[in-house]
This record gives sequence, structure tokens and C-alpha cells, in this order.
Amino acid sequence: MKTILLLTLVSFGLTACAQMLPARAKELGNGRYMLESSGNIFAKEQTLENIIDKKAKKLCANGYRYETTDASKFHNQTFNYNNQKLPSGYSTMQRIIKCEP
Repeated sequence: MKTILLLTLVSFGLTACAQMLPARAKELGNGRYMLESSGNIFAKEQTLENIIDKKAKKLCANGYRYETTDASKFHNQTFNYNNQKLPSGYSTMQRIIKCEP
């Protein structure tokens, strides 16, 4: 039992860094981008939005506006350790932005 608790705490500690990854961008053309941020099980919606805003500011020197404002989504996962299923998961947020001319 102690091993499972220790493994769970270590996995949460190691995945805490996932919240600090930069947003990914896909160019859609005409100054539009789809941005996606992701975070670990502890990521808050505001944190994911801040990561997207930081990327949008780098892409759009004259400012930007959101074309979509969907809420974040939580993705449940489990992993097996010694034939026991342990809960885990991560959050993602996507936004489409349009750069101002």
C-alpha cells in the first residue's frame, strides 16, 4: 500500500511540469490560428487560458481576438500498477484566434 501511495505522489510530482508547457499553434490561414494548451490534473481553466494568451501575443504583434471561447475539457485516464488501476488525467483548452491587421 505504501508503494502505491509513493508511486501516486511521485507521478503527480513529475506531471506537475506539464502545466508549464507552451501552447501549440496551427496556422489556419488569413491570420487565423488554432491554439491548444494542456495541463496536468491540477491545471485550472484560467491557467490554460493564460498560456494561450501568451502564445497569441507572440503570434499577433498588433493584437488578436478570439473566434471561439470553448471551456477546457478534462480527459480521464487510468494507469495500471501491480494489477491495480489508478486514476489520472489531464486538461486541454483550444481557442481559434484572428490576428488584428
